[in-house]
Amino acid sequence: MIEIGKNIRNDITERILHALSIRETPSIQKIAVDINLSPRWLRRQ
Repeated sequence: MIEIGKNIRNDITERILHALSIRETPSIQKIAVDINLSPRWLRRQ
């Protein structure tokens, strides 16, 4: 369970960093929608 939580946090951090690296003025709402629509950690389980 601890490891799953770690994976979720790493995944979210990855997505935020990726979104910030793209120069399309990402909003926090857009990042949140992206996380909610395609959580990789759910598909891994």
